[in-house]
Amino acid sequence: MKASIQFFGIPVDRFSADELEHTLLSAINGDELVTIATVNPEMLLTARVQEGVRRALRRITYRIPDGAGISLVARLLGYGKLVRHPGSDMIIDICRLSRQQNKRVLILGGWGTITKRAIAVLKRAFPGIDVHGLSDVRIGIDREEWDQPHNLIDQISAHRPDVLAVALGGAGQERQERWIADHAHKISGLKLAIGIGGAIDMIAGSTPRAPEWMQKVGIEWFWRLAIQPRRAGRIFRAVFVFPIRAVFDRMRRHEA
Repeated sequence: MKASIQFFGIPVDRFSADELEHTLLSAINGDELVTIATVNPEMLLTARVQEGVRRALRRITYRIPDGAGISLVARLLGYGKLVRHPGSDMIIDICRLSRQQNKRVLILGGWGTITKRAIAVLKRAFPGIDVHGLSDVRIGIDREEWDQPHNLIDQISAHRPDVLAVALGGAGQERQERWIADHAHKISGLKLAIGIGGAIDMIAGSTPRAPEWMQKVGIEWFWRLAIQPRRAGRIFRAVFVFPIRAVFDRMRRHEA
């Protein structure tokens, strides 16, 4: 892994595909907890103005870039190549490695049948994988106070997960990243915790992913806008606001 780069004072880590695979494999076989946030432009914009999110991201072990906008802006600012690793791809890789290494995966989050359908897909893709779900759990946060079942950590620990994939969503608050930073270390035996956000919907088939050519050229956001027009505000922030803010932040830091 090469040195991280900074956006609004938040480090974003560089990984090649091979480096990331090695890191994930080492994590699920390691003795110390590794936490991962899949960072997108909107998350960085939120961290810019919300201290709780900024503090949580800094406490997480690795912040992996998920979003073509981050890679593009990194080049514009002279940081060089920054490979994007979508969270939906990463959780598939983690499940593949977990099956190979006989590790147990627990998905926390999702509503209705979403988690069950995602688990069914993973079991078909990786026969014999030890994957479970804990869904329909209300987890909220008001400032720094968590509103969740008092025995949630016990419920999670009862599954004895090696890997915890947290799918809480909560754009604007980054609940899953804050939850991981505050709680993952309390789960005995846990080796890897990662926020997967909307990836669970893609695995379950509820949200179709963009064609591969769109992913490669960095316009997956256009596909998301077409199938989910309600995301227009979020996409505008990611595609237009983030590059402008990042450029001005770089100029300000350079002058300082």
